[in-house]
Amino acid sequence: MLLALPVLVAGWLLAVASPAAAYKLYGPLWRDDDITYYNSYRPYDEFVDRGAQAWNASGMNARFRRVTSASKADVRIGLFSRPALPRIPPGTVGYTTLTILDKRVFVAGKVSLTLLTPDGVKEDRAMLQLIVNHELGHAIGLDHDQGTCALMNVQVRRGAGPEKCGTPPRGKRYCRMLELDDERGAMALYGGTPAPVTTPRFC
Repeated sequence: MLLALPVLVAGWLLAVASPAAAYKLYGPLWRDDDITYYNSYRPYDEFVDRGAQAWNASGMNARFRRVTSASKADVRIGLFSRPALPRIPPGTVGYTTLTILDKRVFVAGKVSLTLLTPDGVKEDRAMLQLIVNHELGHAIGLDHDQGTCALMNVQVRRGAGPEKCGTPPRGKRYCRMLELDDERGAMALYGGTPAPVTTPRFC
């Protein structure tokens, strides 16, 4: 089953593809390398914090930093205004909106995620983590990447990971938090050196 991960972006955006890689950038970036975030739905705290840590460990010079108030956050993370579901549904499972100043810098971001029941969170932990990581990638300025295996691929398959990352062997699942191309996209925006990706793709 394919699950789409679209992004909705407020304002005009330019998609810029690197000739040496498949990642794509919207064009703008945050004016400050300190990107603050606030998650309003506590049951997702561990997923949001783990996703922020993954991007912080990517080697990019920008850093996500959690704050204690939505009013202090660059990126606000919350839920669709829909009933809780027992499983992540096909279709739209997360989206990100970004407010842009002068077509050059992000000044605000909002990530919206599917609301799961407690059993749904337990059942779909791995999928939920991929969705959060993907949306945080949009929040730093990465567009969808359809040229190679990347967390920023448009679609993610339950248990099998991003659509361009191959099929896991029988009895295994997708295990990475980010792919190298995701890291390279982040470096293109904020500078830095990509961290080695040492986690097996499937485990």
